[in-house]
Amino acid sequence: ILAIPTMLAVARRNAGWQGRVRWLTVAGLADFAAVLGVGILSQAGGLLHVPGGADTAVVQFMPLIMIPAFLVPMFILMLLLQWQRVRG
Repeated sequence: ILAIPTMLAVARRNAGWQGRVRWLTVAGLADFAAVLGVGILSQAGGLLHVPGGADTAVVQFMPLIMIPAFLVPMFILMLLLQWQRVRG
């Protein structure tokens, strides 16, 4: 939701657009860290695991290796490149 106004500020070169992009980049990296933490804590035996809760058996039929092996590093690199580009 915040990306659209930031994109418009960049396109129009509004005052403070670089700060907005930096903030959004940090928010994206924090989101990745939060997802990783919740994933680790939610696994069987983790602090957030609920015994007898929803089962994730259906997930085993999906090619999930594509997410941690390709998509996550790609998005992290894109965010870091974005940060570097805004820094100048």
